[in-house]
Amino acid sequence: MTAPTMRQFVQNYYALIPGNLQTAFDQLGPGLSAQGFDAYRAWWSQFSSVDVTPLAADPAAGTVTIRLSAVRANGSVARDTEKLTLITSPDRAYRLINHSQVVAG
Repeated sequence: MTAPTMRQFVQNYYALIPGNLQTAFDQLGPGLSAQGFDAYRAWWSQFSSVDVTPLAADPAAGTVTIRLSAVRANGSVARDTEKLTLITSPDRAYRLINHSQVVAG
């Protein structure tokens, strides 16, 4: 994975939220998909829009640090900085987001 492709993958993933949650969920690795789709849908359904800015990508570590801004249905905004860990699918056909860690609120 190159830094530009990692950043683009993350932007494409968040562009699916909240309108296409099943497709977004399908892009999660085992670390994040273990929560199940119902919990995933319950979390993201509270937001009317999501905006992400990739800040840094580290191909050697497989991580992308992002700034996330999500608008709730009531108009309040949740913001944080997260480090996402990407993996390649077992068949090496596509990338998956396997872990997410908040690094700043």
